[in-house]
Amino acid sequence: MKKRLLLTLILIGLAAMLSGCLFRPVDELYSLPERFPGYESLEMERARVIEELKTLNPVVENANILSGKNTAIIQLLDLDGDGVQESAVTFFRVSGEEKALKIYVFSQDDEGNYSVRGVIQGEGMSIYAIDYVDINGIGEKEVVVSWQTALGGNKLGIYSFDYQERRTEGNQTVSAVPTWENLALQAKELRLVEHSGFYNLLDINQDGRIELAVPRIDSAGTNSYVEVYAWGGSEVVSVGTAPLSAGITVLNKMRANYLAEYIPALYITSTLADTGKALDIITFQNGVLTNIGLDPETAVSKNVLREYTSVEPVDINNDSILEVPRPRMLPTAEEEAAGTFWLIEWIQYDVNGNEVEIATTYHNTTDEWYFVIPEAWKDVLVLSQNNSVSGQRAVIFSYWEGPGKEPENFLTIYRLTGQNRFSRATLNNRFQLEEDATAIYSATFYEGSWNCGLDQNGVMENFGRIFTGWGSE
Repeated sequence: MKKRLLLTLILIGLAAMLSGCLFRPVDELYSLPERFPGYESLEMERARVIEELKTLNPVVENANILSGKNTAIIQLLDLDGDGVQESAVTFFRVSGEEKALKIYVFSQDDEGNYSVRGVIQGEGMSIYAIDYVDINGIGEKEVVVSWQTALGGNKLGIYSFDYQERRTEGNQTVSAVPTWENLALQAKELRLVEHSGFYNLLDINQDGRIELAVPRIDSAGTNSYVEVYAWGGSEVVSVGTAPLSAGITVLNKMRANYLAEYIPALYITSTLADTGKALDIITFQNGVLTNIGLDPETAVSKNVLREYTSVEPVDINNDSILEVPRPRMLPTAEEEAAGTFWLIEWIQYDVNGNEVEIATTYHNTTDEWYFVIPEAWKDVLVLSQNNSVSGQRAVIFSYWEGPGKEPENFLTIYRLTGQNRFSRATLNNRFQLEEDATAIYSATFYEGSWNCGLDQNGVMENFGRIFTGWGSE
């Protein structure tokens, strides 16, 4: 309870800080970060670059970065991995140029002065996303850029500022003679591929280097797949493809996480033509990129959500490994309530596609809470709702022995709203579970012959909130 209260206070504090950013003048949002050593030098060097670009076209503007975790107009970075932010990256768009988008990287010398180290140029209207990762494994980070084209498509490029071409000899990476004319400032393009806007960076083959995973969605729904690119000794090459579920029309989310024993994997959620949600799980299995979630007979994932389609894979037991949701309809003691309530079984996979059930929950997505169901409840539980009281929504947990028997209520969980929610939270032996700015969640036990096995602390431990973006990276 104390942890949840602390988390709430932290979120309120973050919201307050963010609100201050949202109402800053537009000019401030595009200004340099707070002053730091070399601030004036960087500002002067940027101004010089802008004047130089204006000789190509008088219209030079900041380029927008639309997505991802790196969206600032100016980014201070440690590109060489020594723990010091020696680089600054900034973004321009020069109207009328064939490669209108310019990404400038500035390096800082020992005296704190900045100068241009290199430039990446791309075609398009804006930059969809940018990442900095060590693709070739030598310590210097490469730049991964998703360019958004005028027609709404995307191209994904990998660029290097390592001016010495590298090659592998035995177990060592050595330098070769520079191949660029006069060590030109133009970054070396290691790979440029078409993509749908989704990509992921992870060490999926566990070789100690980062790979790039790119999904390809077939508009006809028959041949969608994921392709993985990796460093091949002297260039970035394709190291494998794996099929996605047949019939998918839209890719919804792509997340990097783990399988059992912390094997890297991609969890990809897509929408099927019949609106169901298919979950594909991509990993390296015996050296081959494989979709371990695919049913070989149907060519569709074994995990297709047709109920609770908004529920995503989540680490339900806090072991840093995602579990996959599998809804199961609860029986009902009342015929008219058939199909109303479901439990969700959370499945964890290993690299061979074997499944282990980790937990079972009831998810109330409307009221934004969930409850972990004890093993002893699974075969005797029925649920019902009572929303007849204004400002009070109740889910009733009942013990049921089967047809012909009357359910026995043993627990109710409430979501209380309105000005009198504080007094109602402790009414009739209710005890509080959680509280936010608009609602209080409380519960109460019923007296009866069946012992559910939980006390107040047990109910509080099994209760959790569903937050917006829950399970997202």
